[in-house]
Amino acid sequence: MVFETKRGLVGITFVDNIFRMAEVQVVGGQYQINKIVQNKMNSPFDIIKHKDNQRVDDLSGIINQAVKSNNVTLERTAFSLDSQMVLMKKVPIDFGLSKVDIKEQVNWEARQFILESINEYIIDFNQLTGEHKKGYQEILVIAVRKAIIDFILKIFSQTNLKIEVIDVNIFSAIRAIRANYECRHGEKIALVDISNDKIMLCFLIGGEYFLSNEFRFFDESDEKKGAFPTDEELTKLISKEIRRLILDHKLGENIEDLDRVFLYGEMVKDEVLETLQNYYDVRIDKVNPFRRLRFASDVSVDEAIWARPETFVVSIGSTLRQH
Repeated sequence: MVFETKRGLVGITFVDNIFRMAEVQVVGGQYQINKIVQNKMNSPFDIIKHKDNQRVDDLSGIINQAVKSNNVTLERTAFSLDSQMVLMKKVPIDFGLSKVDIKEQVNWEARQFILESINEYIIDFNQLTGEHKKGYQEILVIAVRKAIIDFILKIFSQTNLKIEVIDVNIFSAIRAIRANYECRHGEKIALVDISNDKIMLCFLIGGEYFLSNEFRFFDESDEKKGAFPTDEELTKLISKEIRRLILDHKLGENIEDLDRVFLYGEMVKDEVLETLQNYYDVRIDKVNPFRRLRFASDVSVDEAIWARPETFVVSIGSTLRQH
């Protein structure tokens, strides 16, 4: 199922010092990329440390320049937050609860893992549609600081774009997987997002979110961050963390009990991919978010984007929504 209309969406991400934007519509029943943009910024995007008015002006200026120079015509926009800005917890709920009862339980669950005042957060939830166990269903409770949302809205208030969706990068990536690859019933898939400072693992079962976990290379309080892991160290870290989650959640005994593993993100290296492929008897690939999408005939794609499509997974995935 895809958009009911041709309205489409503009997907935007800021990752470190890289701005990415993609304009996607449905044409003839197929997702079509009309515009795709990647620009370097003068300083990294750090919403936690930098929320002043000057930063708002800088970021809105970057967006406005990209929209103008690339003749972006759509206004509806999806913005994906990094998962480190969001609190998430999967919880069981009884079948048959009313919307009011579910909301009350969601707020109660949120109070259990939010240390500050719950009034400082926006609380939402996703109802998971995976296989039901032991007579209950599961929901994913999601909490994000109001100050973060207000900052994002302030940036876009100084542009001609209209924020319709504020997503989380994990879920944008899942949409990119579903749109470009077959996800069979019961199939176990690991998504590995490799960034400059962490690995984010997300497991899918039958194409549905099952769990996610973050492993940071450096302590957040460490101002002098160490060197990025070597290829060998990174390969071992990925293997170790995937296997730990498999064992902890009783999904098997080793990586080869998975059906597929996908790598994406800023720091995916061919050497790491090849080592993993050679070591494990399971299909391991980089995500190509353009695999089943088509490009409009007049789209000019920078060679840097063609060379590393796995860095556009979140930007593209944020636009692939079913409405």
